[in-house]
Amino acid sequence: MQDKGFVAYTQYGNSREYYALVKKADYFSTHMSGIIRNFFGNSVLRFASFFTESGNLTEAELRELRNIVDKEIEKKKND
Repeated sequence: MQDKGFVAYTQYGNSREYYALVKKADYFSTHMSGIIRNFFGNSVLRFASFFTESGNLTEAELRELRNIVDKEIEKKKND
């Protein structure tokens, strides 16, 4: 993680105190982009399809996902 620039450390004698150099959301975004690129042919649609079909989601969770997608569609319309 240090080599990739995500963490650094401060040396205290024989000990090291590690700390983050990037925000958790930024790291997660980078990591998820790699997963989507490497496992789903860089297709968010394939990722979403796999996740919804294989994720054992409840009806309520699927409805919530639909609400999220609907809100994003409205944002795109207004841009």
